[in-house]
Order: sequence, then structure tokens, then C-alpha cells
Amino acid sequence: MERFRRLPLGSSSGASKDAARGVKSREMRIPNFRRALLAVVLGNLIYALLMPHLPIELQHRGTQPDMGLFTDFLICAVLYISFGIILRHQQQHRDTMTRP
Repeated sequence: MERFRRLPLGSSSGASKDAARGVKSREMRIPNFRRALLAVVLGNLIYALLMPHLPIELQHRGTQPDMGLFTDFLICAVLYISFGIILRHQQQHRDTMTRP
């Protein structure tokens, strides 16, 4: 069970090995999770509001995959990518403001 041992925040044990392997730190995973969660919740809300106005072919009905499910996924994916672009732009702007 040594593999699942929790390290205190700020501990550097194994961090350099993880960085060398390309493993994302907890600081990176949490914002990505929040971004994904926000994209899915907002995307589903947008789809639910749009669904009555969409053509019947784009409305999700039942439990089978259909074009409505694809439309819902597409809205969520566009939001996720958009949030990433916005966050990257904000980070670049913040970096340029802190440079001497």
C-alpha cells in the first residue's frame, strides 16, 4: 500500500520523477476537473433549454445514442475548449503584466 500513501501538500518527494514522466500535479488536475465539470453542467443546461426548439432529429430521446446526444456532447466540448482558450489568454495576460 506504499503506492497509495498520501504526501502532505508542498512535499517534493517524487515530484521530480512525476514531472519527468509528464504526470500532472494536483494543482493542474483540479482546475481541469472544474473546467470539465463547468462545461458539462452548462452544456447540458444549454442543451436542455434549446432542445424544445431543435428539429426532432437533434432531440435526444430514450437511452440509445442518437444525434441529440451528439449535439449535447458537441455543446459541452465547445464550452470546454472555449474555457481553455479563455484561461490560457488570462494566464498569458497575467504573465505579461508581471514581467519587468
